[in-house]
Amino acid sequence: MQKRWRRGGQTPRRRAPRAVPRSSIRIVHFPISVKSWTEKLPSVSAVRPAHCPACGVASRPVGLALGLHGHGLRSRLIEHSEGPGERAQLRAVLVRRYACQHCTSVVMSAPQAVLRAMRYSASTIALALGLWSHGRQSARVVRAAVSNARVLGATAACGWASLQRWSRSCQRLYPKLPAWPPPAAPRAAAERVISALSALAVWPTGAVLVDACEGSMRAH
Repeated sequence: MQKRWRRGGQTPRRRAPRAVPRSSIRIVHFPISVKSWTEKLPSVSAVRPAHCPACGVASRPVGLALGLHGHGLRSRLIEHSEGPGERAQLRAVLVRRYACQHCTSVVMSAPQAVLRAMRYSASTIALALGLWSHGRQSARVVRAAVSNARVLGATAACGWASLQRWSRSCQRLYPKLPAWPPPAAPRAAAERVISALSALAVWPTGAVLVDACEGSMRAH
């Protein structure tokens, strides 16, 4: 290949933009229910984030080119329940992706209930923890009432291991909750999580499970 030369030496190559690791892909949530989102997918401009959460560049600067370009769709399979009395349904949610033209990171726009790398939605996890802690139901009964899974693991006969795992990782699932030392018992941790989530409900009803499901949408 022919090399380009200039006076004083070889022409320097243009440096590529600094790439952001894939682990830093961000999710921007919008106050749209999963049902409304799946029934009518929002347009590219409707759910374009105001800025890139990785580098802070504006997505629609006045008089300049777009900072966040549409980058296609990605399907997310989640089990979602709106609240008590409703069994989780397996839904395919199309989330919109955007590519930052400044730092090359990828941003995803999704409904409030969608959690990063989780099969269950935020409200479904809150419902399960609420039935287990405040409702004092066994893990096996909670799984039967909430989960839509038909293929069960070896531990399904004696409970639902996800409940203890969720109660231990509540700060990762709901980062807006106050930080506190984890109690020794996982069910006690779940009870505290549900109480904190119910306090985040905008229109509290007095029903702990209903308020916790609503508050879970605002806790991440």
